Amino acid sequence: MPQHSPAPSPERALQGFVLYLASFLVLSLYLSWAILPDHILNEIGFTYYPQRYWAITIPVFITFSLTLFFTINFILNLINSFELQEVIQDYEYLNNLETNSENDSLAKGEDFSIPAIRELNIPRHSQLTSEVVYSLQLD
Repeated sequence: MPQHSPAPSPERALQGFVLYLASFLVLSLYLSWAILPDHILNEIGFTYYPQRYWAITIPVFITFSLTLFFTINFILNLINSFELQEVIQDYEYLNNLETNSENDSLAKGEDFSIPAIRELNIPRHSQLTSEVVYSLQLD
C-alpha cells in the first residue's frame, strides 16, 4: 500500500499550474476588454464583444449575491438557534426521563452506566465561572 503524502501528485500539480495560467489569461482578457478603447480592440482583432455595461454589472452582481447568501445564512442560523434562557439548553429533563424508565440501569440501582450527553446552560455556566474567578481573586 503506498504512503499518502501531503504534497500534490505530479498530475494535480500540472492541473493546478494550467488552471493558474488559464485564470491569469481570463483576467487579463477581462481587464483589457474593460479598460481599452474600442478602436484599439478593433485593431487587435476583437470585433465582437459585450457592452461595457457588463464589465461593471457582472462583478457587482457576484459580490451582491455572495453578500446576500452569507447574510441570509447568518440570519437563518440566528432564527433557528435557541435563546440563552430556554430550558432546552439544559437537557436536564432528558436525564430525568431516562432515569425513570424501566430499562435504565440507574433505575435498577446499577451505577455503572455512562451519563447522557447534555449541553451546558450558558447563563448558569457564566454565573459559576464568574463566582470561581471572583473567589480566586479574593485568595
